[in-house]
Amino acid sequence: MDSARVLREKLQQGSLFRTGWRGENTELRHIAGENGWPLLGNTFQFMTRLYDFGAELRERHGEVYRNHAFFMRFLTFASPEGAEFVLRDEAQ
Repeated sequence: MDSARVLREKLQQGSLFRTGWRGENTELRHIAGENGWPLLGNTFQFMTRLYDFGAELRERHGEVYRNHAFFMRFLTFASPEGAEFVLRDEAQ
């Protein structure tokens, strides 16, 4: 699946911009991924085997997936196209 296309769809839905009282994103459940343990998430997996764990998540959930680690929720774009889409400056 093309991660740039998935991100574009999510931006059009407006679902990436809903935030909680501390600024955290509250609307990530519809994106494939896992939360891990309550509060800690997948912190220990990231700390002990970062690259292997990231590869496992990509195989399981695709190029765009959500995760929870280090007391934060976040999205991962595991492809060059996804990184380009996020970092591109449309104004130029």
